[in-house]
Amino acid sequence: MLSNENIIVIDNGSYKCRVGYSDSDKPILEFRNLIAKPRKDKRKDPNSQTNENIYQIGDEIDVDAMRLLIKNQFERNVVTHPIYQEHIFDSIFNKLGTGNDWKPFPVLITEPLANPTYCRQTLNELLFECYEVPAVSYGIDSMFSWHRNKHAYENNALILSLGYHTTHVMPVLGGQLKHKHIRRLNLGGYEMVSYLFRLLQMKYPAHLNAITLTRTESIFHNHSFIVRDYIEELKRWNNIDYYNENVKKIQLPYVQSFTINTISAEEKLKKRKEIAKRLIEANQKRLKEKREENGGGPSGALSNNVVSNRSRSIKSYQPPSGVSLADWLYDIKRKHEELLQKKTFRSKKRQEMVKRHTLASQERMRIISLLASDEKGTDEFGKDDRDWDVYKKISFENESDSETENEKLMEYENILKHHQANIIEHQQNCAENTAELYQLHVGVECIRAPELLFQPSMIGMSETGLAELINFVFNAFPLEKQQKLAGNIFITGGCSQLPGLKNRLLKELQEMRPSKSIFSIKESQIPSLDGWFGARDFVNLNDWTKYFVTKLEYDENGPEYFKEYSLVPPVSYDIGSMARWHAYENNALILSLGYHTTHVMPILGGQLIYKHIRRLNLGGNEMVSYLFRLLQMKYPTHLNAVTLTRTESIFNNHSFIVRDYIEELKRWNNIDYCSEMLNVKNVNTAALCSTIHNQLYLSRGNLEEAKRNY
Repeated sequence: MLSNENIIVIDNGSYKCRVGYSDSDKPILEFRNLIAKPRKDKRKDPNSQTNENIYQIGDEIDVDAMRLLIKNQFERNVVTHPIYQEHIFDSIFNKLGTGNDWKPFPVLITEPLANPTYCRQTLNELLFECYEVPAVSYGIDSMFSWHRNKHAYENNALILSLGYHTTHVMPVLGGQLKHKHIRRLNLGGYEMVSYLFRLLQMKYPAHLNAITLTRTESIFHNHSFIVRDYIEELKRWNNIDYYNENVKKIQLPYVQSFTINTISAEEKLKKRKEIAKRLIEANQKRLKEKREENGGGPSGALSNNVVSNRSRSIKSYQPPSGVSLADWLYDIKRKHEELLQKKTFRSKKRQEMVKRHTLASQERMRIISLLASDEKGTDEFGKDDRDWDVYKKISFENESDSETENEKLMEYENILKHHQANIIEHQQNCAENTAELYQLHVGVECIRAPELLFQPSMIGMSETGLAELINFVFNAFPLEKQQKLAGNIFITGGCSQLPGLKNRLLKELQEMRPSKSIFSIKESQIPSLDGWFGARDFVNLNDWTKYFVTKLEYDENGPEYFKEYSLVPPVSYDIGSMARWHAYENNALILSLGYHTTHVMPILGGQLIYKHIRRLNLGGNEMVSYLFRLLQMKYPTHLNAVTLTRTESIFNNHSFIVRDYIEELKRWNNIDYCSEMLNVKNVNTAALCSTIHNQLYLSRGNLEEAKRNY
């Protein structure tokens, strides 16, 4: 027997999943609805048995590092990947369970509006067959949220559900959801974050790697808002004072290209004295060696020489007149690097000469063997001056670093050391400027991304905005019902937390509603959690058991069976088809020919007979693919020219259905009929050869006549 003490409530949102029991004060689990499978570590033993789960779920995933491996079970807001949903359920039930003694409980799970029967059937099979839950029920998160926030006497409302992938406008009259007047905008938080992500990357192309989706989401959640008048706000941002006052500066992480040493003035003076002392000692040593080589000299001359050398060395620390210090130091560094490269090259060459199998050693032996050859002939060696270079090549390994080069190298190093303290001071002053280079100035982007709700055309969408969508729903009802809906407009969903949304809606409603009309906007208390709280309150009602499908009913009626109630729409159907009915039509057989599927849907008495709906898993995609294969088999020499895009164009413009397929094939066997129907189409194959134009012969036919005959 079912008991409301142990019911698992799952708010299966496309952004976050929230799970808890019916007696919980708040959700026990709350995590991103994502799944990732890390790459295998080849260093580990593949035969070793580990208890670690190979999948990472939700907040366990490093989104930025594993963005290419992240998957989810949704196609927008509809569960279309049951394999990923099964891994999510595994994680949920493992965390809720207390060991092997845990037993399954009834489950209430949220679903999107107009959820396809196949998707609900898949979830039924997962929960009943894989996890053996005793009962299952479904509901809409936005309806649960309204159920939690409404007063007991409220039965009319216009619900605005702002989700992660979609936005819905749902009219409720007399406590019943008017399904055929629901309208959807295929835009939500994901599109707004992606738009902000692209804006920042285009604004700061030098920081592409630092501007990640995770950081962009944080900026969107903390700094984005909706303005009352978008055009007027843009004009304000043109003012530099307003910009400086309101711009948000986001500091990016960065690594300094130099190390700043905080040295006191005393330490700097001490370092300079040590450098000067070493220079004096080096000069004295060098002069002493020269004096010994020259056989001695007067001491007075020596002292004068030391003094002059000391003054010359001090003067050598300063750049010559007319040359800036930066250019002079750059030239010193360049000369210093050139000397180091020469010394390194000679050292490497000497090491190669020692080894026998190096290229330099083999070249030297080849030259020696040529000189020692006994071949007789005319001796013309020396006639060309370049002949004497052979001795330079042989004796190259005996070259050593000259004393002059060593002295020059030491002099360059001393100059660079002398100016290093001043360079460090300059670097300390520039450190703050470097940090500013790694800052994002987020200004008008804070209002551009949320404005997509009201102007989807900013990203090229052909759909109308939220304000026009609300007005469209109002116009579908008479004035009396419009006033009932306008008197209680309820906004919910994660994106409803954007600051300024209520004020913007008040402005839009003032413009669209008649003069002196009354309207009211009510916000959800906790937009991101009220869906789960409403579902929890619903299962705590006294008569909740009649809304659950038990395992016995599932076995008897099949996986597509479910029970309707006021918080669940009956099933998905084509709203556009319903809108084309005449007022007096209550019976119909709807043939819905889609891109991937074809449905046959019977309607009697204005009600859709769900159990008699049949589906053919074939649509326009399969027909185009079949035509694509036919053309490629017919013209194997034009494989690159026969593309899917060109095939789609051929299918849309020239394909038609005949009344009798067999009879039409017989007509095409007649050469005269075939010649009349053929039309030559040129296919530009410039990518293959700019001077060749191939031709495809395609049957065109009279499309209008074919339609009339059909």
